[in-house]
Amino acid sequence: MLLKPLEYLARIGLETDPERAVKYDWERPLKPKDVRFVQGLNRKIQGSPQFAPARTTAFVGTGWINSQYVPTRRENSRYYNIIAPVSDGICNDPVYLNQALQIYLDEVAKHKGTRVLDICAGTGIYTAFFAANSPDRQFVAMDVSTGMLGQLKLKSERLGLQNVSTRRQDFLRMSEKRQFPLIISVGLYGAVSHYDVLKKASRVVSPGGSVVLMDEMGIDWSKYRGGKPEELPVGDTQDCAELYDFKLPNKRQPVDWRIIRGYGGERTCVTIKTFQKP
Repeated sequence: MLLKPLEYLARIGLETDPERAVKYDWERPLKPKDVRFVQGLNRKIQGSPQFAPARTTAFVGTGWINSQYVPTRRENSRYYNIIAPVSDGICNDPVYLNQALQIYLDEVAKHKGTRVLDICAGTGIYTAFFAANSPDRQFVAMDVSTGMLGQLKLKSERLGLQNVSTRRQDFLRMSEKRQFPLIISVGLYGAVSHYDVLKKASRVVSPGGSVVLMDEMGIDWSKYRGGKPEELPVGDTQDCAELYDFKLPNKRQPVDWRIIRGYGGERTCVTIKTFQKP
């Protein structure tokens, strides 16, 4: 029996009540010295005395968003290993995830391929949902953080998944000898050049296969035709290539985007970018 989004969140131990989810205390499960490290690194990056949720300080592979300081590999590794157990709780918005999980699952289901590579998988909150609803597919989750991938293993155990494996590696350094018919990612957040990811993925994806990059972060609406979220048509197809650094050689790719609401009416721009290899 396939899992609905909210049922899935409950099965992996996340709060499904929005009022309680927003009160999640990320510091409580961590050691005081680890909390101090996270807060200290965040001050270097954002100039803020408080820890901000991952959706505003996301670091993926090569750089922090809106940052004047780039952490060392050691800092990056320690940071993600520390927050791995609390990362899902920090980012949990059941109102938003109830929509986003289904949107992304529907997109992944459109593409062929029994072997799926999920890059920058993090805690695997999306990987496990896809795998639970696609028992005929084998998923390989790739990330640079052992701690994050450890959280995916826990999800797999809770759900009894037999079709998920993990691989600790930087995707951009992955060998191109092993190919996959479908490569996906949720939440690159723009911190990694989508052009670099696509360039690499185009060499790793099998002939006839697809690459699907799905983001869950808002954009600077002031740069997009001067519009505001409520003024833009939801579900329309727009060419956001300039904003998303999504340009393939001599070709601009259309980006499917829509605005969905989270807890308290917060708006998030969901974007889906696809590339199919001939």
